[in-house]
Amino acid sequence: MHCSPRTKVSALLREKMQGPGHSYSDAGDCACELVTRHIGAQRGSFYDSPMPQINTFLTFNNQAEEAARFYTSIFPNSKVSRVTHYPDLGPQSPFKTGSVMTVEFTLDGRAFTALNGGPQFTFTQGFSIAVLCDTQEQVDEYWDKFVAAGGTPVACGWITDHFGVSWQIDPKILIEMVSDPDPMKAGKAMQAMMTMVKIDSEQLKRIGNMKACPKARERRSNPNYKRTREARNRAAPIY
Repeated sequence: MHCSPRTKVSALLREKMQGPGHSYSDAGDCACELVTRHIGAQRGSFYDSPMPQINTFLTFNNQAEEAARFYTSIFPNSKVSRVTHYPDLGPQSPFKTGSVMTVEFTLDGRAFTALNGGPQFTFTQGFSIAVLCDTQEQVDEYWDKFVAAGGTPVACGWITDHFGVSWQIDPKILIEMVSDPDPMKAGKAMQAMMTMVKIDSEQLKRIGNMKACPKARERRSNPNYKRTREARNRAAPIY
């Protein structure tokens, strides 16, 4: 008899949670583990591909579909592609039968999956989604949409959305400038970034076009300059 992915998940959840030493209090962790393991079966050819498919998996309390639809409304070439629902797991299950379990979606063609796993799952700034923008107009557009929905600006191009997920909304020029092979230019760009909340491309360009004054160039060209500066740093007290 053919066993559908939904039936497999239901059976595995029952076995996992009703086995010795387990209770329905473990349901969230159990669901996350089993759905992650078996979600490929819902995609048909997920495991048939010669190369693995790598996507980002986000676990929410109960806002997976709301978050996915919000994210896909922000970025171009984005859509919700599949929504699955929890099967009947018995009267003690914390998951309501028929409620949203997972949401598969793409952001600019990149694969994401959102799971409703229960209140024990939260987000921290240790994880963030980076958005690299070609123009300042894109930075402003995405940033403003997050803020309008209740997002909280943090610093240095970081913003936490109203679901708790952290995002980095950066123009490409920032990455180029802080990666400049000239340490002086890279340092100036980094210092400027540290003063910003939303990244300002025009301010970065002005900093990049600034030239050192003649006296500063003369000091740096002096072979004793580096030794003197190092000596001064060593002598500086540390508090």
